[in-house]
This record gives sequence, C-alpha cells and structure tokens, in this order.
Amino acid sequence: MLSTVVSKSWPKWGCNLGVLGRAWAQPLPNPNCLVVNPNPNPKRKEARRYSTRVRPKLQISYGRSIQTPQLLHSDSSSFNMSFKSYPPSILHEITTGDGFGITCKQWIPDGEKKPYPAFLINGYVHDVYCLPTEPRDMVRTLLDEGYETWLLQPRLHPANPSNDFTMDDIGKYDIPSAIAKVCELHGPSVKIHVIAHCAGGLSIHMALMGGHISPVNIASLSCTNSSMYFKLTKLNLIKLTLPLIHISMAILGKDTILPLIENSKESYRQWILKSITRLIPRYERCTYDECTVVAGVFGNPYWHENITPTLHHWLNRQAQVTLPMSGLRQIAKIGSTGHIVDATGKEVYLTHPERIPLPTLYLSGGRSIVATPETSLLAHQYMKLHHPGFHHKRVVVDGFGHSDVLLGEESYKKVFPHIISHMKFVEQGLVADSNAKN
Repeated sequence: MLSTVVSKSWPKWGCNLGVLGRAWAQPLPNPNCLVVNPNPNPKRKEARRYSTRVRPKLQISYGRSIQTPQLLHSDSSSFNMSFKSYPPSILHEITTGDGFGITCKQWIPDGEKKPYPAFLINGYVHDVYCLPTEPRDMVRTLLDEGYETWLLQPRLHPANPSNDFTMDDIGKYDIPSAIAKVCELHGPSVKIHVIAHCAGGLSIHMALMGGHISPVNIASLSCTNSSMYFKLTKLNLIKLTLPLIHISMAILGKDTILPLIENSKESYRQWILKSITRLIPRYERCTYDECTVVAGVFGNPYWHENITPTLHHWLNRQAQVTLPMSGLRQIAKIGSTGHIVDATGKEVYLTHPERIPLPTLYLSGGRSIVATPETSLLAHQYMKLHHPGFHHKRVVVDGFGHSDVLLGEESYKKVFPHIISHMKFVEQGLVADSNAKN
C-alpha cells in the first residue's frame, strides 16, 4: 500500500448569505446584512420571504463568516475561448434497457492502440475528463498513452437530462448498455479499464455489486473521491440534517431539471430554488452565479486556486447548462448512510462483495471539500478483506479537493500518473495470465 500523508489544514467555513442576485467582486460590508437589489421586483420579494425563514437556521448551523470571493472575472469577454483542436470523437446513441436514450463518446488514438479500452464515468455535475480548454486533460492523456477512450453521457448529463431518475437507474441501465456497446465493437471477451469520479464511482459500484454487469469485462477500476463508500465533510453532513433536498424538490414540482446558465429561461419555481441555493454556506464564494448555485446544491466542487480561469469560465458558461435534480434524493440517502444504498435506502449492494473481484485504485484529495479520504480508506480495506488476491492501491493527493483532482491545472503530473500506472500494472498481470494459459 502506498504510504501518503493527508492534509490536516481545514479552511474556515465560508457563508454566502449576501446575494440573491449576482455576487460580484465586493466583499459584503456586514456579515449580518442581507444585500439585495435596490430595485426589487416581485420575484425578489418572494425570495426574501423565503430567506427570512431559511437564513436563521443556516446561521445557527454554520456561523456567519463570509469569505472574500475567489474569482473576480467581471469581464468574461477577456477570455480567449478559441480552443486548441480537440481530438475527433464518434458519438454513439444508445437506448437503455428501460427505453431511455443516452450517448457515449469514443476516441480512437493515433498510432499503436492498447488492447484494453478506457471507460470514463463523470460525477453528478461537470465533465471532468473532456476539457477543451486544457492541453492535458484525462482524455488527451489516455489517447497519448494509446488507449481507446469511451466517455459515458448518462441520464444526468446535460446532453440527455432525465426529469425523473435514480442513481440505481444509471447502475442498472446506463452503464450496462454502454459497456454492451463496447463489447459489441470489441467482442464479448474484451476487458475495460473503468475510471469513475464522484457519482460515477457510486454508479459503477452499484452496477457491479447489483449484479448488472459482469466483472469479467473489467480489467481494472479506478475511482476518484468515490467508492462504494461516500464519507462527506462535516459541512455537507450538517446540510444533510436539514430537509434541503425535500424542500428543493417540493419547490421544483414536476420539472426537476434546473437551468444553470445565467439569463437562461427558467420558471418561477426554478428561480426561487436558485435564489435559495445562493444562501447556502460554502467554503469559497465565487463571482460566477452558475458556480454559486452549484456550490449551494453540492458544496464547492473544487478549490478555485487549483483550476485555470479559462476552464472555470468554460465549466460554468458553456459545459454545464442544466442540472437534473431528481437523483439527489438518493445521493442524500447515500451521504447520510455513508455508503451506497438503493433509492429506498435498502442495503442491496455492500452485502455482495463476491460480485466485485477486481484490481482497484481509490484516490482521494487530501484537502477535503466534499468527500473525505475516509471514502477511499474504507473501500481499500473492504477490497483487501474480501479480495486479497487482487492488486489494490490507495492514494491521497495533498492539495486537491474534489473535482479538482481531475480538473486541476497540475492534475496531469500529480494525479493522472497514479491512474495510468495502475492500469499498466494490471495489464502486466493480464498478459502474464494469458501467456500462462497458452
């Protein structure tokens, strides 16, 4: 097992209590003041009515400190968004077992190709693998290493948003259907390297431990800030003690897909919910309204200092246009329990360790912001206990939080090598086993 040091530095809890509209660059003069537009419209009056009921509870739970905004990009036109040409991909349209339409992107590397494709599963929010603004994202890295690369776009992806789904649906239908497509092109005996992040890591464990996919087709499993366990920071655990998810879903009503892009068309219910999310405490404030809303729902997904301003702009203004909220009901149950359970809260996954006989890598950020390193520690211990005959590795990378382990400007040299080396180590064993059989 790799010996690593977990960062012990915890930031002060930040609380964005000051904005119902856009949070721009000026720190608020008084932490106890609620700053509103000087020319309120009826919607804002309604939001203030909600805030007077919600805000006191939040202040009691989290305190009243307000951090200085982390990004001061008031002039978005200064960004040069003419990206370097991205490697061409093939888009596969797939109909799942329950009749839902999802998509999957496929990249084929130039030159010699490795025999084991890589299969990527994003988290709940943000694409963390395919980043047009970055010269060294995960997709480019895998292609440079000779791996054919697949990227799942399930029913929570902005390209295929579902109005009513659970995380079980992704594990039961989306992942099996996409892997079946890979097997269709490569043959039923193909072995795939799975790389999954956050909710994607939860879903792949549901797919495996729920018996929906066979481990025979999985060469290795690498998960970042996720596993069959999901241990959250104290800030996020406190949020789960409040009925925020139930209130959010009640406010949204039948339309549970939340538009994120500023000035996008939104219903009155959606507007009220977004206004409330801006009141939710978080570690860091941001001048981008889209980032503020996402942080209100999930907590900050990354430490801003770790990602480039250009990537931050692309993530918030172009990539994540909508947020399907329906799956958050189950995410809340998983977060409260600390490990994967089904949508009703039943223990149907961890009771089947025999279904996941795989070599694994569990990687955590050492500067916790959403999930803590206990997520990877418990998973590593679980796999060593139940499958000691396989190679298992755990890594904690200091200085990174949650999604910035993959989005970070320096992820290509501090994080990606752990994943690539794990894949190559497993391949050596697969080749040795194949030679022994022959």
